[in-house]
Amino acid sequence: MKQTFMTLLFVGLALVVLVGGLMYLKPGLIEQQLQRFDTLGKSEVEQQRINRINSLPISGEKKNILISRQIFLGAGRHMVVLALGEPKFKGRKDNQTEVWGYHFEGEYRPTILEFDQFKLTNAYKASRVDVEAQYGSY
Repeated sequence: MKQTFMTLLFVGLALVVLVGGLMYLKPGLIEQQLQRFDTLGKSEVEQQRINRINSLPISGEKKNILISRQIFLGAGRHMVVLALGEPKFKGRKDNQTEVWGYHFEGEYRPTILEFDQFKLTNAYKASRVDVEAQYGSY
């Protein structure tokens, strides 16, 4: 009995040291990993979105970015849709560059995303007047 207690105590202390070391060396790592699996209070649609993101063949860091509804340069169009939803408008800048526009709630200026060969290469804010002049009303 004493041997079992000592073993459990040792394992518990080792886990505390390991988790504490990770929290010190990589702040936020544990929260990021838990966020990938936290589905408590999320709708079924949101859970499906998270499951689709988690099934992508990308790093855990990039998955966490998409789950938090943010994007990164180099993301594919399907990743952007999983993170932000369908764009308000789609257009073309030239033969190779596809342009998507998002107008997020609470933001005055639309966000413009540019894709070359299906990968996100640029993101910027634009005035609605300029966007409508170039791509039409949305």
